Amino acid sequence: MDGKRLDQDPMQMPSWSMGMACVWIVNRTPEASGRLWNGTLDGALYDDDFNSNERYQAALVDLRNALALGTIQATGLLTNGQRIPIPSLEWEDMTLDYELREGDGLVHRATSTGGNLYTNIRIDRQAIVERWPQQDRVATSILQFPSVGQASAQRESIVFAIDILWSGNPPLGLTRTRQRQMIQDCARSHGKAVPSERTIQRYFNDPAK
Repeated sequence: MDGKRLDQDPMQMPSWSMGMACVWIVNRTPEASGRLWNGTLDGALYDDDFNSNERYQAALVDLRNALALGTIQATGLLTNGQRIPIPSLEWEDMTLDYELREGDGLVHRATSTGGNLYTNIRIDRQAIVERWPQQDRVATSILQFPSVGQASAQRESIVFAIDILWSGNPPLGLTRTRQRQMIQDCARSHGKAVPSERTIQRYFNDPAK
């Protein structure tokens, strides 16, 4: 869910992803959180070097503590595709990381010391809202997307390079690494904003955004 636009009201969903839960913990209103929920979250939660936003990181610590205490419950998918409750004790020493998957965008993963790998982690929405109640105010989002101007310039460079290099249609046999290098080299040689690796990957995951 963190890497895709939602097609329903988040406040009516039975469960949230880790990213959605952390956005709520920081912003605490449907209005402020909705600006991020209605987009893809990787641009708000991580910078171009995949460093975590500080407020997101603090919210993630609070969320992990609640999961370890058992006051909040989460489920996850095992590698065999089975969804199971994640035991609270496993959160004590859980390793969290993430990846950008083609077609899915940002995906959080949790690995226990026992070797269990959980993906598509879901947390009960009502439990989150009860633990971190809604604020009686319409706040400006504390977590926000990066500068529109900067993001737009990089995306314009990608479109420009794709048009120059491949007449708008990248060849299917080209590796993502080589594709990224060619786009960045083309943008650099024409004096355009050089898009980051993440921005290029996000573009191909969702060209319309």
